[in-house]
Amino acid sequence: MKIRLLSGGIEDTSSWITVNNNDRQLQALTWKTPQSPAQFSLEVTNSKGKSTEEAIEIQVVDNSESKPATNLFSLTLKGDYSEFEKDTKAQVRLYNNLQKAFPDGTKVSIRSVEAGSIVVSYSLDNDAAYISDDPDACPTDLVQGYTSSTFNENGEIKDDFAESLGYEVEKVEFTPQGSCEDEMEPISAAAQKKSPSKDEKEGGNMTIIIIVIVVVLVLVIVIVIVIVCVIKKRKTQKANVSRTNGSYIEKGVPVVMDEEMKDVSAAKPLLTNQDSADVAYKPTPPAYSGDDKTDDKQYQPPTPPTSEPED
Repeated sequence: MKIRLLSGGIEDTSSWITVNNNDRQLQALTWKTPQSPAQFSLEVTNSKGKSTEEAIEIQVVDNSESKPATNLFSLTLKGDYSEFEKDTKAQVRLYNNLQKAFPDGTKVSIRSVEAGSIVVSYSLDNDAAYISDDPDACPTDLVQGYTSSTFNENGEIKDDFAESLGYEVEKVEFTPQGSCEDEMEPISAAAQKKSPSKDEKEGGNMTIIIIVIVVVLVLVIVIVIVIVCVIKKRKTQKANVSRTNGSYIEKGVPVVMDEEMKDVSAAKPLLTNQDSADVAYKPTPPAYSGDDKTDDKQYQPPTPPTSEPED
């Protein structure tokens, strides 16, 4: 079964009053409620999808004439007040967390919620506080139980109290009121910065060591890359064409330099095709020793022998 609270035929989840389907109860935030009766419709739908609706009227009772509270707590939470003011579910959740932070039977009464981060003022009460011989006397033990649930022996905010609220607590103040105003001292405590535990310190040191190692490795890699690039560039410059003084050097190709050409031209002019035709080449015949050879005559080879025919 599902229950919805309708206002003008529309479900208003941001209203000051909501319905909790888990326990089927209406939850109202009474620090900002209309003075006149509020009109709503309560719609109930069963598992088969059939629904019924009934009009209801809600009137907030003015309790300003009730017995004054003996205590007032002011709780400053870190958060955006404008967002918190619109979020009814967050307000109810904070109220429930406050209720659970104190002993059973304690009634939390929200007095106001104001801006300045989120400042919540509330009072604590218990019916047992007025069961005494003198109802006007300050229930010192009871109020001290409230303060001991909030502050430790050093007057600091208890860690379990701050963690139970679901918000980051910035400050908590206690002010005695009514019959306890002259009987008890006010308490004010700002949130203390937690000193890191041994494990947190070791974890932080390990993180720093890892970061340093990573930075060193990155620097080493960068240096190696730079060295490799420089060496490769030098080898490329030696192997490739050099443009210095208009000449070049290429591996494996013999080249006559411009300066050498000038030196050769100055020493002896080169032969051309026309000059080579005028040159007569006359080889010197080899000299052989023999009886028919003389110094003044040209060498004549001897007559080869002939054979006579047989009869």
